[in-house]
Amino acid sequence: MLSSIVLEDGTSFDLRAASAGDARRPIAVILPALGAPSRFYERFARRLCAAGLTSITVDLRGQGDSGLAPGPARTNGYKEIVETDFPRVISTAAGLHPGQDIWLIGHSLGGQLGLVFTGLHPGDVAGVVLIATGSAWYRGFRGINRIRNLVGSQLIALISRCVGYWPGAQLGFGGRQSTALMVDWAAQVRTGTYRARRSTVDYEAAMRGVRTEVHFIEVEGDTLAPQGCVDHLSGKLPGATLTRWRYYQQESSTMRLSHFSWARESPGLAEDVAAVVLTHGGEHSALPTLTLQRG
Repeated sequence: MLSSIVLEDGTSFDLRAASAGDARRPIAVILPALGAPSRFYERFARRLCAAGLTSITVDLRGQGDSGLAPGPARTNGYKEIVETDFPRVISTAAGLHPGQDIWLIGHSLGGQLGLVFTGLHPGDVAGVVLIATGSAWYRGFRGINRIRNLVGSQLIALISRCVGYWPGAQLGFGGRQSTALMVDWAAQVRTGTYRARRSTVDYEAAMRGVRTEVHFIEVEGDTLAPQGCVDHLSGKLPGATLTRWRYYQQESSTMRLSHFSWARESPGLAEDVAAVVLTHGGEHSALPTLTLQRG
């Protein structure tokens, strides 16, 4: 099933749903990482569907099939994604599946900004599952990666300002992205604080206001969201009900786990995520332990 959203500025979003036709199923909206198109998550979305959820994939603004490509005349940052795009996406999903719980399944940047949205719209989201998601703050990393990420992020912001957009497709990181988005991201890397240029909304306060279940799934081999980054992000959620799991390499897997590879080859992960959602409000003590282990 496909539903399209077209915003006033010409930005468009296609919501693709995988559903077995049961209108009573909870809804899992998958929010992508920086540079990852929604189609990247289709296999994972189908597995969530087979495990008992209705899954919806959608692009972040400027990525995949979301319409206008970022450029000097078209720039957007955290403000547009959190305060314009996510509200329209979630309200559309709710309209397509009235009365059903909506869960956010966030990956990396999509998960971080999804938490801000959840705090700003507490009645719209039943819970959040974050996979390979941590704060981008440079102090969450160890050793040389601290300096590499700090310097690299600020260089990315500088290049974006000079070029008018971030040419990530040519430079090997994040795909083509808006200058404002990369400036917002680089500021969070440097300061550890979430804020959006041109916005009056307090994103840190929004995170402190999250009251839902939030489940962190750390992925073995993930160098972009290591434990320190997950610690920093989870520390911003004092009012949430937190659970932390770790997804380990399976002996049957032929693909080495990383920040991105889990979405393509993740035996058992979608089933465990669906179990988390379907046991909403419980202790989650009966979850399978073949793929997830509590941290």
